[in-house]
Amino acid sequence: MQIMAREPIVMQQIIARCCEIKAAVVMDDERETSGRRALLNYGHTYGHAIEMLTGYSKILHGEAVAIGMGCAGRLAVELGMWPAETATRVQDLLMILGLPTVLPKIPHDKMLATMQMDKKRADSVVQLVLPTQLGAAKLVPWPGDDAITASFVSPAKSKPSK
Repeated sequence: MQIMAREPIVMQQIIARCCEIKAAVVMDDERETSGRRALLNYGHTYGHAIEMLTGYSKILHGEAVAIGMGCAGRLAVELGMWPAETATRVQDLLMILGLPTVLPKIPHDKMLATMQMDKKRADSVVQLVLPTQLGAAKLVPWPGDDAITASFVSPAKSKPSK
């Protein structure tokens, strides 16, 4: 697989396309008024908490976001917004790409408290970016600590993070 081999031409094409997509989203919501730009934060609410709670040294930003994407996917499944098969497909792809998919050993209460300090808020309620289909997501208000905590538990076949 060319992606796994990190072939320069393929990586250049992927990065260029990602930049185009991001630029289009930012241009669509330059002043962050419609909520569309917040969608670029898929996996970040979890990821930023992971980074903070591991001292910004054990897990790279992209790795933390990958773990967060898995958590957000599980939460979206739990809330009936996304099919479990699609969440599994994304989780498997992250693993194939060598990214961690399991939340590190962090006390759940600390993870919840740190996530609630996230900057993406609406009327003091944390807004999570949850997937609805491949290539689409929506902002969802904090669904409660129990639902969030359930999203921390990864499928058994996932490999542990660093």
